[in-house]
This record gives sequence, structure tokens and C-alpha cells, in this order.
Amino acid sequence: MNRFFLTAAFVLTAAAPALASDQFANSLNLDAGSYSTAELVALRSAMENDNQAAANFILNGGADRTASDIGSAQLAASVGVEPGVYTTAELVALKSAMDSDDQSAVRFIKANPGGSDTSFVVSSKGSEISGGRAQLAASLGVDASDYSVAQLTRLKATQSSDNGRHD
Repeated sequence: MNRFFLTAAFVLTAAAPALASDQFANSLNLDAGSYSTAELVALRSAMENDNQAAANFILNGGADRTASDIGSAQLAASVGVEPGVYTTAELVALKSAMDSDDQSAVRFIKANPGGSDTSFVVSSKGSEISGGRAQLAASLGVDASDYSVAQLTRLKATQSSDNGRHD
């Protein structure tokens, strides 16, 4: 008997948010299940504050975009390219290349949107060399300023496998 009551309580507890969301949607004259609870709250707030632009944005499905999508779109606009064409990593690399006036990198990134060139890697080579990067380069007998950490790691892996070592 206790098991029945516990199960019933669990089912009602799990269903309560869905029922509340459906009632909330109905109070706004919307189809239940068409919007998340967060969207319904934002829509109600926009309507109460006479913010028609925000309400239209939510009603037209604009709230489906994630913060990451919006951030990538803003980054794309800041570097003057079409949103959705380049990955976020490419946009960051493009912004960095533009900021440092590296026109060859800018041309390369713009010519290879969406990772069409599989050899494209955003380098971690910088003007400052960390202690770990210097130590890894020294163990390989190369100059740390000539390689990114990723490149040094690949060299170390290659060297270890060529020596038959697995360290």
C-alpha cells in the first residue's frame, strides 16, 4: 500500500511542472507544449512590459537559438562575415588575425570556411613560452618558439612510437 502511495506521489511530482507549463501556456492563449517554461516566462514578461519586439522574437521561434549561437553570430558580424558559415574557433582565429594584421591568415581562414581545409589548426604559438612548452621542446631538441603545444605533443607522440616506447 505504501508503495502505491509513493509511486503515485512520484508520478504527480514529475507531472506537476508539465501541467503548470500547460496551464501557463493556456493563460497566454498559446498551444500547450509549443514553448518551454522559460520561453513562456520571458513572453509573459515581455507582454507585461509592452516589449513587442521581445514578444515577437519569442513567438517567431527566436528563443530557440542558444547563447552560443547568438555569440557566434555577433562575432561573425564583428569580423564582417556571414553568420553560420564559420565555426566559432575559425571566427576567433579570424578576429585574432585581423587584430594582429596578419593578412595571410585572414585570407586563409576566409578561403576555408567551416573547416573545408582539414589541415587548418588554430595555433597556440604565442610570443610567451610557458615552462611546460619549453621543457617539452627541450626534450625533443627543438626550439619552443617554432612550435605550438599541439605540434610539440604530436612530435613527442611520434618520437615515442618511433622508439617503440609508450610513455
